[in-house]
Amino acid sequence: MIARRRYGRPAGPATCRVDPGRTMPGPAVCAAPGPLATEAARGPVWVPCTLIRAGLPVLVPALMAIAASSVAAQEPAAPGPVVERPAPGVQRIVRLETDRVRAVEIRYDPGAEAPRHTHAWGRVVYVLDGGTVELVAEDGSVQRLEVAPGMTIWRPAETHVVRNVGRTTVRTLEVEVKGAG
Repeated sequence: MIARRRYGRPAGPATCRVDPGRTMPGPAVCAAPGPLATEAARGPVWVPCTLIRAGLPVLVPALMAIAASSVAAQEPAAPGPVVERPAPGVQRIVRLETDRVRAVEIRYDPGAEAPRHTHAWGRVVYVLDGGTVELVAEDGSVQRLEVAPGMTIWRPAETHVVRNVGRTTVRTLEVEVKGAG
């Protein structure tokens, strides 16, 4: 479960109260079915404030989809994360995959280029370490993005090439929502 229900404020300054049915910028916090939504229906829940302050209200529904997947619906756990290296300087680590979502941590070293690939589903991209990237679309158009830690971006299903054209390593966590466009 993502958060535990608490009676009264937990110790420490790093938690924020989320009341049932309350919405934040973007989608409702407890819109998806699952353990967190069930907890929130009975009363407020406490979550790390960094989730609220870092702009994660957009990511919370995607993360709740992870929580909503029942244990029976999840694929058996692998011995460890699946690590892929599609090109020099590019590393993909599949952190979680269920029938509903796939969470992938991606690392792009400076100058690295991920070869043309297709994302079959829409996804939430949360930036862990920022920098400058270029996205080359299927039609050859180039979109240059300055990304900073904590940014949360929605990307639709697409085919593209990703280049790190900056001087820093860029790391993201992408949560693909299976069936989303």
